[in-house]
Amino acid sequence: MRRKYDIHRGGEQRCADAQAGARRRLRPEGHHQPYQGTALIAAAHLGHAEVVRVLVAAGAPLDHVNNLGWTALMESIMLGNGGKAHTDTLEALVKARANVEYRRPAGYHAARAREGRGYGEMVRLLEAAGAK
Repeated sequence: MRRKYDIHRGGEQRCADAQAGARRRLRPEGHHQPYQGTALIAAAHLGHAEVVRVLVAAGAPLDHVNNLGWTALMESIMLGNGGKAHTDTLEALVKARANVEYRRPAGYHAARAREGRGYGEMVRLLEAAGAK
């Protein structure tokens, strides 16, 4: 089943699609997910670091909160697997200055939620960016 935010294609094609959209001045801040998220949130969730970089460069809002209370940064951690793709995605968001201190309405914080689950490099990235 294809979704509105079909970025499940091969890596080079995903980046080409994101760049083409930016050139056509598609609204990177537009809501494309069923949860009122953005393409940036979807790319972060899937660990597509290069797509994240393209969307950030095109002006996608870094700290958009979907209707589940998640940002792109949180999805890269909480829905990622802690591997290289999601760590690179998190690093791209941190370098772009996404809010590392955001807390979900339930009160928990991405750095603390993943601290004890083998996501040490992600936690280090967040702490280096000022997350407490």
